[in-house]
Amino acid sequence: MAYISSSNGFRQNISSSAGTTRPKEIDKEEALQMEAEALAKLRKDRRQVRGQGRAFMPTRQKPPASGRQEPDLMVFPESDAKKNTETLLGIDVEKLTDAEMERLLLDDFFELKRPPKPLALSQVPVVNPRASSQFYGQPSFQSSQWAPGIQGNMNLLPTFSASYPKCADPFQNGYNANVPAVQRHNPVYLRLPTCTQYMSYQMSASAPFQPRGNLPGYSNTVPPDMAKLFDKIATTSEFVKNGRLSAEADTPKSESTSPTLHGADNADSINKFDWLDLDPLSKLKADSTDFSIHAQVSGAAPTDSKAKDPWDAVLLEEKPIKHNSPEKKLNGKPSGATVTRSLSLNIRPTHLQQKWDQTVRDRGTKVLAEKSPLKEFEADDEEVAAFCEEVARLRKKYPSNSLQTNPGFVLSPVMLQRNLNAENANVKVSIEIGSLQQPVTFTCDVSSPVELIIMQALCWVHDDLSQVDIESYILKVCGQEEVLQNKHCLGSHEYIQLCRKWDTDIRLQLLSHSTVNRDLARTAEDDVSPVDLNKHLAVVDRPFKKPITRQSIEELLDTYHEQVSMCLKHESNPYRLVEQLIKVVRNICKTVGSVETQAITESVKKLRRAVNLPRSRSIEASPTNLSDQCAPDSAGQCDNPLQETLALLTTDLHNLLQLHFSSENSAVTSPPGGRPLKEARYSTDHLQFTIFAAHGIPTGWVSCFEKYYLVCSLIHNGKDKFKPVQSKKVGTYKSFFYLVKWDELIIFPIQISQLPLESILQLTLYGILNPNSGGSPDANKQRKGPEMLGRVSLPLFTFRRMLIGGTKLLHLWTSFHTGPAPAATTRKTNLMQRIVLQVDFPLPAFDIVYIPPHPTKSCAWQSIESLDKENKSRLLSLLAKESAFGLSKEEKAFIWEKRYYCLEYRNSLPKILASAPNWDVAYLSDIYSLIHAWPPMTAVSALELLDSRFSDQEVRTVAVKWVEEGLSDDELVDFLPQFVQAIKYELYLDNSLVRFLLTRSLGNIRITHYFYWLLKDSLNDPYFGIRYERILGALLSVCGKGLREELEKQTRLTQLLGVVAEKVRQANGSARQVVLQEGMERAQLLFSKTKCRLPLSPSLVAKELNIKACSFFSSNAVPLKVTMINVDPLGEELNSMFKVGEDLRQDMLALQMIKIMDKLWLQEGLDLRMVLFKCLSTGRDRGMVELVLSSDTLRKIQVENGVTGSFKDKPLAEWLRKYNPSEEDYAKASENFIYSCAGCCVATYVLGICDRHNDNIMLRTTGHMFHIDFGKFLGHAQMFGSFKRDRAPFVLTSDMAYVINGGEKPTRRFQLFVDLCCQAYNLLRKHTSLFLNLLSLMLPSGLPELTGIQDLKYVHDALQPQATDTEATIFFTRLIESSLGSVATKFNFFIHNLAQRFAGLPSNDEAILSFSPKTYTLKQDGRIKEATIFTYHKRYNPDKYYIYVVRVVREGQDNSAFIFRTFDEFQELHNKLSILFPLWKLPGFPSKVVLGRTHIKEVAAKRKVELNSYIQSLMGSSPEVAECDLVYTFFHPLLRDDKSEGCDAIVMPLDEPPLSPTSGRIEGEIKLSISYRNGTLFIMVMHIKNLVTEDNADPNPYVKTYLLPDPHKTSKRKTKVSRKTCNPTFNEMLVYSGYNKETLRQRELQLSVLSAESLRENFFLGGVTLPLKDFNLNQETIKWYKLTEVPYL
Repeated sequence: MAYISSSNGFRQNISSSAGTTRPKEIDKEEALQMEAEALAKLRKDRRQVRGQGRAFMPTRQKPPASGRQEPDLMVFPESDAKKNTETLLGIDVEKLTDAEMERLLLDDFFELKRPPKPLALSQVPVVNPRASSQFYGQPSFQSSQWAPGIQGNMNLLPTFSASYPKCADPFQNGYNANVPAVQRHNPVYLRLPTCTQYMSYQMSASAPFQPRGNLPGYSNTVPPDMAKLFDKIATTSEFVKNGRLSAEADTPKSESTSPTLHGADNADSINKFDWLDLDPLSKLKADSTDFSIHAQVSGAAPTDSKAKDPWDAVLLEEKPIKHNSPEKKLNGKPSGATVTRSLSLNIRPTHLQQKWDQTVRDRGTKVLAEKSPLKEFEADDEEVAAFCEEVARLRKKYPSNSLQTNPGFVLSPVMLQRNLNAENANVKVSIEIGSLQQPVTFTCDVSSPVELIIMQALCWVHDDLSQVDIESYILKVCGQEEVLQNKHCLGSHEYIQLCRKWDTDIRLQLLSHSTVNRDLARTAEDDVSPVDLNKHLAVVDRPFKKPITRQSIEELLDTYHEQVSMCLKHESNPYRLVEQLIKVVRNICKTVGSVETQAITESVKKLRRAVNLPRSRSIEASPTNLSDQCAPDSAGQCDNPLQETLALLTTDLHNLLQLHFSSENSAVTSPPGGRPLKEARYSTDHLQFTIFAAHGIPTGWVSCFEKYYLVCSLIHNGKDKFKPVQSKKVGTYKSFFYLVKWDELIIFPIQISQLPLESILQLTLYGILNPNSGGSPDANKQRKGPEMLGRVSLPLFTFRRMLIGGTKLLHLWTSFHTGPAPAATTRKTNLMQRIVLQVDFPLPAFDIVYIPPHPTKSCAWQSIESLDKENKSRLLSLLAKESAFGLSKEEKAFIWEKRYYCLEYRNSLPKILASAPNWDVAYLSDIYSLIHAWPPMTAVSALELLDSRFSDQEVRTVAVKWVEEGLSDDELVDFLPQFVQAIKYELYLDNSLVRFLLTRSLGNIRITHYFYWLLKDSLNDPYFGIRYERILGALLSVCGKGLREELEKQTRLTQLLGVVAEKVRQANGSARQVVLQEGMERAQLLFSKTKCRLPLSPSLVAKELNIKACSFFSSNAVPLKVTMINVDPLGEELNSMFKVGEDLRQDMLALQMIKIMDKLWLQEGLDLRMVLFKCLSTGRDRGMVELVLSSDTLRKIQVENGVTGSFKDKPLAEWLRKYNPSEEDYAKASENFIYSCAGCCVATYVLGICDRHNDNIMLRTTGHMFHIDFGKFLGHAQMFGSFKRDRAPFVLTSDMAYVINGGEKPTRRFQLFVDLCCQAYNLLRKHTSLFLNLLSLMLPSGLPELTGIQDLKYVHDALQPQATDTEATIFFTRLIESSLGSVATKFNFFIHNLAQRFAGLPSNDEAILSFSPKTYTLKQDGRIKEATIFTYHKRYNPDKYYIYVVRVVREGQDNSAFIFRTFDEFQELHNKLSILFPLWKLPGFPSKVVLGRTHIKEVAAKRKVELNSYIQSLMGSSPEVAECDLVYTFFHPLLRDDKSEGCDAIVMPLDEPPLSPTSGRIEGEIKLSISYRNGTLFIMVMHIKNLVTEDNADPNPYVKTYLLPDPHKTSKRKTKVSRKTCNPTFNEMLVYSGYNKETLRQRELQLSVLSAESLRENFFLGGVTLPLKDFNLNQETIKWYKLTEVPYL
């Protein structure tokens, strides 16, 4: 039977009964006789131990070493236990005489010959950290054996003993709040301020108790049987009388002073009963567990000569202040979740006590009053310290004195393209050289190295290049702070590619390394600066920063000290002061997360009772817990309980703060050699822990939720190892704050030896809605299911690979709000709330350490060719799959079994590792040997190993190594968002991935720039925000002062713009411009002394804002248009858009995927001329977007033709004509449109981008089309009620097809468009795994439309990786047909046009007429004297129409000007004049509606007269109308007016029809794809071009084929009919099955093209006969064949 030694020397039997009866009274003579006998024995024993050391020695000398080892506090005396139990139970207490009773007491419960070791002393915080040093002092004692007395004068606080509880407290939290979870490094001593001078003393937290296993803890108080004996003595009338009188005689005269005790050197001065704890208030319940808190040093006996009564000795004796923590014992072996638990789960380890004892000995008498208490709590986080050391080592590898490792300028990104060297494309380059006034211009090849360009430029300034160091020169981009990379060719730089795409000049500047701006370079001081993770985060928004700060705690402790001092000074009437003190205690608890321990709750109860205050409903004493109440008959003997209660409350607050800070540390481990170690593989204990409570429940949840429960999951490799365990469902409890208390033991059916190192405990909080609550969320929906409120994760092994133990406070962040949300709720305003989960883990007698297994010696590699045909085919088919997501258990088992045959397929490693049966120690050796012997994977393929499915540290380290070897800096920038998200899957702060990213950041400013902004945005993550904060702090510590200050300026700029954008958004329409002006003037102050780089790109530098050019857009978010002046005078203005209220992270991801697609196409030689713009999220629901100049939305273009413009075919073509009036420019723009439209169709389909109305699609004047606003993607369509707005696979409308075809009828250009789409689609399909990996890594980002496997499956299904290229071509061709024929898209555009109907006229800086690119005024062009219709012309575009020639005469000009305008353009002028002058009477305009045909000569002649009359009336009207900008813009000559052929047509003779082919002639070509596989001949009919008919009408072509000879026509195959076109596109597959190659070689393929007619017989358009023997059937043949006159069947 186990015993636990108590602080007063008793041994307590755990099996003692709780029941006790009151003994009869003993008279005075009997009591005095007992005193005398006991005193004599005590004197004898104390003389024996006096030489062993004393406490409170004035000389503070070290006690002599004792040769005898001190006894352990926990012993197992089996024989003594049985004897003591039998003796105690066999005695009739009522019949004992006084002498027998005392003898029994001394013999059985005292061991003075072997003095017990004193209990450990706690560390109590200084109550007032700023108080004068007179209140603080070093204790005049050392940690030693029990001392017999006190020497010298000293003042001690009296103790306060609580009564014994009748039963366990139901609120008991299950852990000892007085046991700190981590030992503080330095002790702090507490002195309560009074008028007299006190000795400072140290308060203990717990006894130095080291368990041998998970055993229940027991109280160190007097058991009930002993209480019977004490009651028999202490309840005598004479004894009580003497005690009260003596106490009154010894009461100090001043209420503010405490009794003065005088020490004595000999044992004769010992008071009577000074050895005996007779206080009946100290009786505790037997099954409760008590770890005492020492307010004074145990064992020192008071020797006041005035203390004549035994009660004085009892009350003044230095014994512990009892603080009870009743616990429930764990009986037997638990199974599953249970509410019982053992206190041994939270017993303080021995090494912490040893560390404290050593601290006391080392510090001696040093006064610590000047030290802030928070420094004691803020112990160094070992993991953070180790991470800082590693970061410092990384920085040493990149010294500041090396240009290679510290360039100090931004390098222009490089993208390698296929066949760039063979492109043979020349470009014109202009280079600014400082010594020359004019730039040097010459032509060079794009494949020329940059060094060669530098040499050519130097030839202009140096005669002898042999004397010039070419490597010391660089080429800087004009207008940007970036330089070209000398080792790469010119055309590989993104800047050069962009110039070629926009057809702009390539402008460079020649600089030397000595003259280039290197203000971002690190200095020698930066190399030696300490790595501080918090020093440089002041300017960064830290949304989830813990509310506790040093200043707030110190201020609260100051207030607490003042309140305590006032309470002690006014003990006579402390009622109001105590209430204020309790409020301060509540504020302290609120500061640390609304955590209130049971110890604080009980201390507050005691404090209230000590001053006889009424208890509030929120803090109500339990009727069954009387441990802290004085007995009725001894209430008068409690000497100054207020001081004792305040000391106890101070200790409890200290323990709370210490627990809070220790829980914040990610790793709290024992010092090396402090505790024995045990390997985890040898531990047979099951994983268990106790979930105690959830603190800080929001008030709104109390009425909303009826009960709460936790779901406990054990996670490894991103999935549960076992079925999650659910806790019991409980409601809330109100103390200081609302909390949910479970106090439930959770046991997982897994031994610690089977736990992987990367095991993670995940706790998810759920709430059960209260059906009777009217304020519950979504009450109208009558939701019955539980709500997930939040979750928190915790690694089971620390970074030292030690199993966690002790009490942990886990912060669970939740965004669940009750009641109706605000109308403007966004990610910014949707503030997170913190819930604190208290979880207790076992603390065994040893540290459990995880030691990884060693890899096996070798792998038995086999060739896949050695497998039989069936297994080989099966294995190859499984390895060919793009992902392991769809593999079944049988397939995974097969792959794992054949893993040694897969070496040749190096990118198959992720599938093999995903197929491993288990990741415990038994399989890790094989896994490690596999990855170490595996050939390096490609960098993009190794990305898959950084996914959540591979959490093993060794696997991830190898993957990072492969990525580092194969990924360039520019490629890393492309994939950086995925790497930042992959940090979440790392187990610890210091890992190979973070080291890799920091290493690359040190050598590349662009990486540092984007890494900073991605980390800053990730600070908002509720689960990993703290980790990202530390990594961001490390990045800012090593990047250098120059770059750090630049990033801080960018951050301040975004903060200022965010404030302006919010104010503009909230202002009314008329006041927005004023608010914008004022806000921009304040933001301009940032540029008053320095320049600033844009967050969008580190190479864009602005010197100031162009406030006059800044404006805002009229969309719902009201984004700002921010215009900045370039710091480089050779550069253009910097235009961007700043938006608040929208989450731009999804836009960033969509644009990143499109950019990667474009790079993949370019690497394959396919340039789809995509428009790529930058987008950056700078915080919660705010960010910056690059503006693409010279572009308009499709809606703005279409509504120029009215609200129904979306149903018309010509608006886009006419808009492009307006900005490209020459045929050459228009042809180039049309070509750009074809290519860019093909890329947009493929990209938007693969990514499932929805909400594609005409305001989300833009067109540049150069013809490049691009998409914006990617708020809906991966198939999450925008809904209009129950109507799905996005019904077509992608946006392809008739007005787009009009531009592609060059008219209404299909042409060869549309075939080019189809081929481009199919080619681009097939190229992306080859990289399906890349896109799946990139999107999979973004799953934890919190994007609302990327949450799980179903979203990845959308991309997988869209790419169809299992299909062949031919099948994919046919599939995408059908998608094109479906999109082009969809009416829903145009209807969607029309609805959006109606919604934006009242947008008003555009501003003055925009075109007010659709056909004029600018606005012109009378002042610019001169007054118009006369305007008349001169004549009209007939034109074709390709349809016939009439255009009117207007003769314009202006003042001061001799020659007349002729302009060409259509009837529709006249009508547009009239319509806009009606809007601009609604109250004016305008001339009547001719009707557009005519009977019969419109475009005929008679109608044109009639309209000429009517239009001429309209012009005369208009010019003769009032000057406000006749001289307005709209009229003068209409009559301004355009570029098309200078061309003889007109605006957008081919001029034809008036009476001559277009040329037509010769009747009966067969022309045209057909494109076929012929292939053979698996006994099947595939004939793919792709396109036909240039068909002709006899009557020049458009045919309805289709294709029919035969395999000849075929007398029975069984081989007939035919395609669908393509209507009304001479250039049809089919992309249809005609299949002939069951033919072997020999048979086919004897056949001929006859192909005929016919036109399907409904009222007459189908007629022949041409054909071709192809002998199959001429084809190589082992490969696909794609070719154009000329149609001829052949017989057809």
